[in-house]
Formats: sequence, C-alpha cells, structure tokens
Amino acid sequence: MRFRRWRDGLTNLTVALSLAGCAAGSAAPVATTPVAVTDVASVAGKWTGLLELQGSGDRDDFVELTVDRGGTYRVVAARTIGLMDAEGKIAVDDGKLRLEGARGGRATGTLHAPPASPDRTLLVEGATPAGRRFSVRLRPAGGS
Repeated sequence: MRFRRWRDGLTNLTVALSLAGCAAGSAAPVATTPVAVTDVASVAGKWTGLLELQGSGDRDDFVELTVDRGGTYRVVAARTIGLMDAEGKIAVDDGKLRLEGARGGRATGTLHAPPASPDRTLLVEGATPAGRRFSVRLRPAGGS
C-alpha cells in the first residue's frame, strides 16, 4: 500500500515536471481572443488537455475530446482512480459550442485564437450530471 502511494506520487511528479518543462521552453503566453464558431465541422477532430474538476483538489486529469462532424462528441480521461468515458451531442449556438451529455452533463465551449495565428484553444466549462463544476483547456491533438 505504501509503495503504491509512493509510485503514484512519483508518477504525478513526473507528469507535472514534464508539463512544466514544456511550458518553460515555450515563448511568453500570447493573448488570445474568442473566435465565433460557425459550425461543428470547423472544430471536428481530436482535442487534448487537462480537466479541472471542482472538489478534486490539485489533481487534474488528462482528457481527449473527439468531435464528430455529425454533431456528436466523446470524451475519455485517464484518471488517477478509474476511467471517464462520456459522450453526447454538440452544436453551435451564438458562436459557441453547446455540449449536452447523454447522462445529463452540460457545457459551453469557447474557441480562442491569437490574432494572425493558426493556433487554437478550446475552453470548455460546465457541470457534471451530479452538479460538480469543471473546466478544461484543450488544444488540437498533434500540435497546433
């Protein structure tokens, strides 16, 4: 039991240091502005990022969001305890994405991009079916 806690702590530290190293090697943050989403197809594909879940302390979970052109999504998270796998419908409403989970979760996604750059970030904020607030900052998988 003690070894498992030590191993889990070491794993979390390794991931945190890896992420910090990536951040330290990058240029200063660039200001982004919200960009209106015109259709689901414009954000279709895989997005990855860290999920911050209310009440989870300092623990963030790595998530992968897959958006289908047809208006559905699936999100999978490798969590410290268990696996999260959810799906639902996604649509555009007034320039923002509206995500409605099959189990009742709801979220709003806002696309952000620095001026004159292809880099994009998708900020998704919402609530689980149990009412816990969450936010996740996603980037297209495989680069910018």
